Amino acid sequence: MDTIQQSPDPTEVTETLRPAAEAPRLAGDNGAEPAEPSGAPAAEMSGSDGQVRTSEKKEPAILYVEDDPLSREVMRLLLLKEMGYSALTIIDDNHDFMEKVRALDFIPDVIFLDIQMRPHDGYEMLNMLRADEAYRSTQIIAMTASVMATDVEALKRAGFDGLIGKPIMRQYFPEQLEQILAGKAVWFVA
Repeated sequence: MDTIQQSPDPTEVTETLRPAAEAPRLAGDNGAEPAEPSGAPAAEMSGSDGQVRTSEKKEPAILYVEDDPLSREVMRLLLLKEMGYSALTIIDDNHDFMEKVRALDFIPDVIFLDIQMRPHDGYEMLNMLRADEAYRSTQIIAMTASVMATDVEALKRAGFDGLIGKPIMRQYFPEQLEQILAGKAVWFVA
C-alpha cells in the first residue's frame, strides 16, 4: 500500500539556489540539454591484472522535463553535484515532446515530469509516453508544487509511478530516488 510522506517540518527553510546562466546547451536538435558533458565512465576499477575496467553497476539514465529554470537548476545540482550522477538529460520545452524523447540515444530509467507545463501538462506527457511501447515500463514520476490528497489519487489513477512535491527536499531526495530505482512507489508531498 502506498503512503504519502510529509515533511516533518513544512515551514523549514531550504537553501536557495540561483539558476546558472541560461546558455543554450541543446543535444543535437531534440531540444534536450545534457546537464553536464559526459566524459569517462562514472566509476572505474583496476583488476588484479592491472587493467582498468568500468564498474559493473550501470548508472541510471534520468530525464527531467521541466520549464522552470530554478527547478531545473535544483535538480541538476542535486543529481550531479551532491549525488554524483552524470546521466541526466533535461528537456525544458515540451513542444514536439515525443520527438525530443525519441531522439535521445537512450531509454531513461526514470522520467520526472513537471505537471504544470504547457502546451502539454504532465498527464498528457504521461499518456504519450505510455502509448509508446519503449517507455511503458519506465518509472515516471510526477513533480508539482501544488498538490492535495485528491490530486495524489488522480495521479495514481492516471498511471504515474510516484510523486515528489516541489520544492524538492534535498534531505529526502536521495532515498526517494533510491526507492524509485528499486521499483518502489514514492508518494511524497512536502
